Amino acid sequence: MALIKCSKCGKAISSTSPTCVACESPFARYSKKDTDKVRGKQRNLSDNIVWMATFIGAIVSLYMSIKFESLVVGLSFFVLMLLAIGGLCVIFSTEPPKSKKILENRENWKTINSVVHEHSFKYKNSTQDLEFVFDEKHNKLIVFNLDKEPLIVLFCDIIGCEIRDNGEVAGGVGRALLGGVLAGGAGAIVGATTAKQKIISYQIIILCDNLITPEIVVDILTKNMEVKRNSDSFTKASKFGNEINSAIKVILNRQK
Repeated sequence: MALIKCSKCGKAISSTSPTCVACESPFARYSKKDTDKVRGKQRNLSDNIVWMATFIGAIVSLYMSIKFESLVVGLSFFVLMLLAIGGLCVIFSTEPPKSKKILENRENWKTINSVVHEHSFKYKNSTQDLEFVFDEKHNKLIVFNLDKEPLIVLFCDIIGCEIRDNGEVAGGVGRALLGGVLAGGAGAIVGATTAKQKIISYQIIILCDNLITPEIVVDILTKNMEVKRNSDSFTKASKFGNEINSAIKVILNRQK
C-alpha cells in the first residue's frame, strides 16, 4: 500500500481506498465489475457471430438441397456447418492463458485510470511479471506485478531508491545525499556485492517520504528460483534494476 494525493482536495490517502476520506471523491479503479463488463461485450459479440453463422448455414443448406434435389446433401452440409460452428464456440469459450488475462486486466486498468505510459520498463521471469510505468503527465509511478493491486507513488513522495542484493544495499540513489548516490551509481549495481554466488533475494526498494509506508519493496528474484550470480537470469534482473534506478535518479534530479 502507498499514499497518493486526491486530485480534488489534495489530501493524502491510501492507494487502495475506493474514495477520498476527506472529500469522498471516488477514484476510478480497475475492478472485477469492469472486467465482467468488457468480457460480457466480447461474449455477446461471439454469440451474435455464432447465431449468424448458424442462420447462414441453414440458408446455404436449403439452397444445396434444392440445387442438387437431394435432402441428404443439404443435411450433410448443414451437419458440417454445425461441427465448424461448434469448433468456433470451443475456441471462443476457452479461457485465455493466465499471462494473457493478466495483460488484459492490466491494460484495462490503465485505460480506466487514464494512465499515460510514455516510459515503461518490463521484466518477467517464472514467478514475477513486473512493469514500472512512469506517468509524467500525472507525475506518478505505477508498479504492476502479476494480478496484484497496482502500487501507486507520486513523484514528489519518492526520496530514493535502493537495490538490495541478498539483503545488502548494492546500489541506488537518494535525494538527501550529495550527487544523489547511496552506494554506487547505476552502473555499479551488477556485482556490487560479492558475498554469495547464489541469489537468495534481489529487490528494488522505493524510499518514500511517508512514515506509514517508508519503503515499497518489489521482489525481482526470490530464493525459490535458485539463480546463480553468473547466470543470464541474474544479468537480466540486474539490468532491469539499473533501468529503474536510472529512471528514479532522473525524477529526483528534476525535483532539486
